[in-house]
Amino acid sequence: IKQGIDPKVEKHKKKFNKVRTSNVTFNQAYNDTYSFYSTKKIDAWSKGHKKRCKSIYDNYLTNTLGKLPLTEITDEMILQVLEGIYKKAPVTCQKAKHLISVVFNFAKDKRIFKGFNPVMHLKGNSLIAPTEPKHHRELPVTQVGEFLDKNNQYPNIYIKSYLYVMLTTALRVTSLRKTTWGMYDKKTNAFHIPSENMKGRKFFRCPLPSQAIPILDELRKEGDKPNEIIFKGNSKVVGEVGCLSSNTPNIVIRGFGFDANAHGIRTTFTRTLTKSKQYSIEVIEAQMSHKFASDIRLAYMGGEDYFDERKEAVQYFADWCDKQLAIYKGATNNS
Repeated sequence: IKQGIDPKVEKHKKKFNKVRTSNVTFNQAYNDTYSFYSTKKIDAWSKGHKKRCKSIYDNYLTNTLGKLPLTEITDEMILQVLEGIYKKAPVTCQKAKHLISVVFNFAKDKRIFKGFNPVMHLKGNSLIAPTEPKHHRELPVTQVGEFLDKNNQYPNIYIKSYLYVMLTTALRVTSLRKTTWGMYDKKTNAFHIPSENMKGRKFFRCPLPSQAIPILDELRKEGDKPNEIIFKGNSKVVGEVGCLSSNTPNIVIRGFGFDANAHGIRTTFTRTLTKSKQYSIEVIEAQMSHKFASDIRLAYMGGEDYFDERKEAVQYFADWCDKQLAIYKGATNNS
């Protein structure tokens, strides 16, 4: 009491664990970060992201930074680690840099580290500058008719149905591969894709063109239980058993003779709709499942997803595809 300390307050303070921040290693902070983001109810890391983070940590960070206390890690140390990664894998280097930064930021939020995030000193560092992004190879609009003709003749009903729906809806490869019959809403002719199957971790209603309905009706004959995969395949990956493998669409497209890939077909979709000048950028970007407005504007919009407008746009594109097929077949017959 003479020292100005209240015994009752001191007693209550002892109930809280005092962390010695100088003893917290990068390894401990990484494990805490991984556990936190893996179990969040909202915006949790996806299986793919967790797998990437674990691979980067195991291969590049555990033996270099793992045993060091956070307080002893400097930007010079991190730069040396990243330079070593950059020589072999420039893209992985950027992901490793981001992961290290996430760990430090989480440690600061958790109050187990009270210093400055050293990764911030490496912002814009020319020695580990990001490489130019490689764009996905698109299917030229002039080749859509030929693509559809070859796809219609493909013997595997699941693959050709998948490629058609992917082309006309611009759904991402994995989102469509994992679609089950329980996600198919016959009343609105749409797929209801859960957040865990979407890149942005947001629930997505994907409208389908009328041309896709008879295709799905045909596939239903092979089994349509709610948890059954629509576009069946031979993937053995955990969580994707029974789906088409991730490489199958690209292999088939190249087999058709096109210098394009499955993800690049999304570019064909957005380019055609943009040039039509019939649909706003918001509608097109929403169908691409891109973020089409700021968080503040989205909040004011009350969750508007432009479903009706997107349904019209998807139908427009499917009808346009039919015209391209007819033009190609007509030209082929004439020649």
